[in-house]
Amino acid sequence: MSHSPIRCGSPRSRRAGLRLTLHIALYLAKFYLPGDAALGGVAVQARAGAQEAARAGADVRFVRAIFVPRDESCFALYRAGSVQAVTMAGAMAGLVFDRVAEALTAP
Repeated sequence: MSHSPIRCGSPRSRRAGLRLTLHIALYLAKFYLPGDAALGGVAVQARAGAQEAARAGADVRFVRAIFVPRDESCFALYRAGSVQAVTMAGAMAGLVFDRVAEALTAP
């Protein structure tokens, strides 16, 4: 899957021929969560893990959590540079993801 790179840098650095390109994508992580769990607590936990991973150098930011209690499934949406960054954020949050995949959204 290809996504548009984000070009960064000041006009001065661009004139000098320097260019930094970041590849940021959305990733959806799926994991088990008991049907009686509190989604708010999981979101706080996931956000803290992403912040800790970012401080450790991973390019990751938690966006939101979605919970399907009847299926005991939870999904965490991240903006990140890689699957590894999302996995690291989950590990630092104490979450074990069953699957992490690049995702697309539409308004």
